Amino acid sequence: MAPSVEIANERVAQCVKDLNALFDQIETDFLPKVVAARSAQTSTAWSSAPPAVAFRASMQTTLDVAETKLTQLWDRVGELCETLKQNVADLESLDATTAADLERLMTRASEPLEMPETRVPYAPGMAPPETAPPLWALPPSPTSGDSPFADLGTGNGWNSGA
Repeated sequence: MAPSVEIANERVAQCVKDLNALFDQIETDFLPKVVAARSAQTSTAWSSAPPAVAFRASMQTTLDVAETKLTQLWDRVGELCETLKQNVADLESLDATTAADLERLMTRASEPLEMPETRVPYAPGMAPPETAPPLWALPPSPTSGDSPFADLGTGNGWNSGA
């Protein structure tokens, strides 16, 4: 007989709330700011002096990487949603409101991230920079223990019985 999985409804509700908050932060807080900052990096905003041109190119590259990382984070949150759904599949009594919230979350997780409208990110006639951003400009690794989801899948917060 396979072991059953038990988790408190409150824990599921909190995970659903936290995952929705992550989606909200990516979609409404972080991504629009990155896109707006990148679109502001034009030749009209910066001097044509070589140091300014180099800085602008580096800034554009860094913002491109940030946008890519946010898209990857969106996908990872979707994966966490799937994991959560699988973990609650064995629950016998899941609060109806939490179940409905989880279904809405799953619908959201299956949708692609909608990108905000952008202005031309590079000045006419300018090619995107080909240099990588400095390591200090990359976002922190998502493996830090600061995540509210760090205990998912590790056994912490989950009770397993035979």
